[in-house]
Amino acid sequence: MNPKKDESTMGPDPPDFLHGNQLPKSQATAPTNLETAASVLFPGLLSGSVDIAHLAQNLIDENGIRFFILHSQDISKFWISLLRKTYLPDGITHNHVLVTKVLKTVEDMITSSGIERHFVRLVWIRLTNILDRFDEVIKTDRRACRLGKDVGHRDASIAIKIHQKSISAQRSEISWRGRIAKRWILLTNGSLFLATAYSSRAETLVYVPLRRWRLSLLRNSGETYLLVQKR
Repeated sequence: MNPKKDESTMGPDPPDFLHGNQLPKSQATAPTNLETAASVLFPGLLSGSVDIAHLAQNLIDENGIRFFILHSQDISKFWISLLRKTYLPDGITHNHVLVTKVLKTVEDMITSSGIERHFVRLVWIRLTNILDRFDEVIKTDRRACRLGKDVGHRDASIAIKIHQKSISAQRSEISWRGRIAKRWILLTNGSLFLATAYSSRAETLVYVPLRRWRLSLLRNSGETYLLVQKR
């Protein structure tokens, strides 16, 4: 198996909007069929919280474990390749050309219709890592007085502006990507196994209208819950 689509192993494609930036414009501002689907698939979730371990069990595809075992080598190769393509070395500055290259590489993979959804999920997870690393770079540059004309701007604003320029996107689309990436981290805890073993039900939950629902983790007495709140 490789990152390109293989209809014999992957089943039907996810909806088109999962690969592009259509969602902020057409799906995120009002109740949608996604919200209805999430209510049916995960009863009670949109009005409270759910045990994350129990949720993960419900999200794993019936053939998910077998799929991961059969394709673990390809999954590892893809992940290692992704890490190499998106590595930001120590000492890099916020305005270095490599930052733009890394963000553009991730964007091209997220919006590609030729990469299987299981691998796209890994790219979303990697995006969270990259954005966290980029925040560290900006903080380092601020301490070293390397922000230039951006010195008066907040770190988050600088990060968004550079991300916008790197992929030619609107500010709202940058925020959308950040939220989606964080949702994948919440649902998988960064696990390559869960990211590839989950069924398409995971997309249903991740893409619940972003402006209407906030997803976060709640830990209580050793248990971890996915907390869903209206904005």
